[in-house]
Amino acid sequence: PWWFWRRVAERTDYHSATDALLARISVAPGNEQRREMDTLIRLLHSSGVWARLDGLHIFAAHTSQAALLNWKANQFNGTLVDAPTFTANRGYQGDGVNDRIDLNYNPNSPPAGNKFTLNDAHMGMWSLTDLPVSTNSNSNDFGAGNSWVGRLGTTAGTATVRSNRGTSTTLAGALPGHVGWNRADASNHSQYAAGVTSGAVAAASTAFHANGFFALSASGTLWGRNQLAAVHWGGSMTANQWRDLYRGLRRYLRYLGAVA
Repeated sequence: PWWFWRRVAERTDYHSATDALLARISVAPGNEQRREMDTLIRLLHSSGVWARLDGLHIFAAHTSQAALLNWKANQFNGTLVDAPTFTANRGYQGDGVNDRIDLNYNPNSPPAGNKFTLNDAHMGMWSLTDLPVSTNSNSNDFGAGNSWVGRLGTTAGTATVRSNRGTSTTLAGALPGHVGWNRADASNHSQYAAGVTSGAVAAASTAFHANGFFALSASGTLWGRNQLAAVHWGGSMTANQWRDLYRGLRRYLRYLGAVA
């Protein structure tokens, strides 16, 4: 009957983490979007991803205020620096010069319960574009000097990452899309694109950079040009957790119309 489907459409029995997030959003999203947010949060909990996160920013939001919130907890919320371009339900984009978002997180001074450590860590981003800063200059889209994800300046579609170390590795055919790295020990890291790993890479960790994490920039001193729909970081995840995170984000971004 009509009243049953109306109740389904208007349900408010959300996960407690969804309720906490919605309470921090100044302009409430519509019922359907709230349900989609709840579906993603429930998936991340059931897969164990939520417990591994320090930060999850979904910049593809209905308002710029909502876009700057950390979904995981009321900490590490974003602060705009200069004037990044916001597009509703798509995300924030930098200019490759000064635009950036300070994520107010520094692994050198972590809070209690921090998951991101030198040899137990991950970082990832979903970029809707595939742009270098210039022909021979990387787009440093997310992180800090030794811990970041970006786009290689010289080759279309190629991501470049640093996994708590001073040198970079690359991953071809990864952009636009979801890309990141995972570290579970001091000697190797794995790289991921679209929820699938390309395998372990010999890449010894060294140290954190002194600066904290930024989006649309690395360290607030290196710049990015890509439109970011989401970024996330935290402790090491399993291959299945990377897959589930990718699938959950893809479902949500498809709902928003940000990806096909």
